[in-house]
Amino acid sequence: MILEGDTVRLRPFEERDLEHVMEWVNDPDVTRTLLVGRYPMTRTMEKAWLDERLKGGTQEVAFAIETKAGAYLGGINYFRIMSVERHAELGLVIGRKAEWGKGYAREAMSLFVDYGFEQLNFNLIYLTVLPHNPRAHKIYASLGFREEGRLRQRIYRDGVYSDLISMSLLRDEWQAIRGR
Repeated sequence: MILEGDTVRLRPFEERDLEHVMEWVNDPDVTRTLLVGRYPMTRTMEKAWLDERLKGGTQEVAFAIETKAGAYLGGINYFRIMSVERHAELGLVIGRKAEWGKGYAREAMSLFVDYGFEQLNFNLIYLTVLPHNPRAHKIYASLGFREEGRLRQRIYRDGVYSDLISMSLLRDEWQAIRGR
């Protein structure tokens, strides 16, 4: 399945994506605002992660994000999927720093949230964001995600403890935003 927007395309991961992931997965500028990147990732470790997704061996829905011209940008996924409760956690990364601030993350999120509610039948999508990632917080809020609370001093990075902000969006809220 491929999801297309005006400027981005979400598609299943492919083996060729490993090279692109390796460009950012150990870059502290990229991983500083993510919940990954604390430890160095080897090519072997990333290949194992990718291979699991290619063979469908996880309870995760993951897509690569690329421009409409086919340039790899990053990835987006649902994990911690709870089928009875019909909710999942959402994760996103735009790994190419030169592409930050161009609206790709917002469009990818919008496509993926719509897919989660309309195709995967979720009732709730949630995520967490670090306080020192105001760009991401602004994107999430602009799509209708509401702050639910904070997990106090949950993350330790660069010698400092940080809160973790929990945000969520309900299906009926999304449908109201989309005029459905």
